[in-house]
Amino acid sequence: MNDSAGSAPSTSHNVVFVGGSSYSGSTMLDMMLANGPDTFSCGEVGFMFKPYREHHLAARSADDPRESILWAKLFATGPERLYLEIFERFPKVHTIIDSTKDPIWIHDQSRHLKHQGIEVRNAVIWKTPEEFFASRDKRGRKLGWKRAWVNYHRLYFRLVPDWISVRYSELVKRPESLRSICEQLGVEYFPGKEEYWNGEFQTIFGNASAKIHLH
Repeated sequence: MNDSAGSAPSTSHNVVFVGGSSYSGSTMLDMMLANGPDTFSCGEVGFMFKPYREHHLAARSADDPRESILWAKLFATGPERLYLEIFERFPKVHTIIDSTKDPIWIHDQSRHLKHQGIEVRNAVIWKTPEEFFASRDKRGRKLGWKRAWVNYHRLYFRLVPDWISVRYSELVKRPESLRSICEQLGVEYFPGKEEYWNGEFQTIFGNASAKIHLH
């Protein structure tokens, strides 16, 4: 584990990438971190630029009533200007949370951001192999679970050099551990920050079972 991501909230612009294999809790951690007036959740915005499902394509269109017109406008700016555009549109925002998870997206976007003078921080949320198998089995997707778990983490650790580790079960059982996570990532913490369902979000995509609490 590398804890060089910081220890105190920063007033400069920065982007936090939340990595994690599927069903790892990345959407939940994204919204916990983004619960606050100076933070913005992108959700899995990378899949709007690199779609692999029909609803990823639909989000590009301002005519699609299922998605906010904001995302169609952000898509038009292109991936290299995405975060700059968010900071310009929301001047009170200092931190953007992106839980796209794809290590290649994190690697490529981190490179653009560093050239733009925007600080990058990373967190990877994880489940043990047993926990991951249980999550896949519950959804009828246990086939290939071991390969999926191993391949994701192998690629992530190869492409993402600096990160903090967040264990899903620890975050769920001890919500107060979010304070330490925020300190390491330089994200403002306040009591009740873990109650993300009380916040306001324009996040896109992500795990539906985590987002249902918003409604």
